[in-house]
Amino acid sequence: MKSRWSNLPRCTEYGKEPRFSEHWDRLQKEFTCCGVTGPRDFGSRWPQTCCGPIMNVSDTCQQPYSRGCDESLLRWLRETSDRLFVFGFCVVAFTKLCFLGILRYEIREMIQKIRMLREPPPPATTFAQPPFSQVMSEATTNNGSIVRRTTLPNAVTPSDAVENMETKK
Repeated sequence: MKSRWSNLPRCTEYGKEPRFSEHWDRLQKEFTCCGVTGPRDFGSRWPQTCCGPIMNVSDTCQQPYSRGCDESLLRWLRETSDRLFVFGFCVVAFTKLCFLGILRYEIREMIQKIRMLREPPPPATTFAQPPFSQVMSEATTNNGSIVRRTTLPNAVTPSDAVENMETKK
């Protein structure tokens, strides 16, 4: 049976390009595998990462890992892609919830503005008298247990002010 990796060169770049060799060594260490399809990819001279931990660096690899890194790498890619899919789904769901919350707030605010536009405008008030000397009639309305006071405690009514001025003359 032919492997899907059979058309790749048999690790010919290993040892020639330092970055390629470093990445390939790391892959073989992490997945405890050797070569793409197996140890035959390296011929009869295997790198030390094809064999488990060796005590002496000068020792040559006698018994390499029997399986290739292709299946381990594919399995890792499938697991990682599943995690990325779940993470992406969570990000999309969170973004959707944020958008719906903002939309709900904006709709409520728009409804409130429409209601304000439909209500008749309040009657215009005249500011002919200075603010703290305004006097209302004593006929006040009682809102349950709250009694509205119509004048300030020390307010002077306009009629009192006129009487005080006449007595001083």
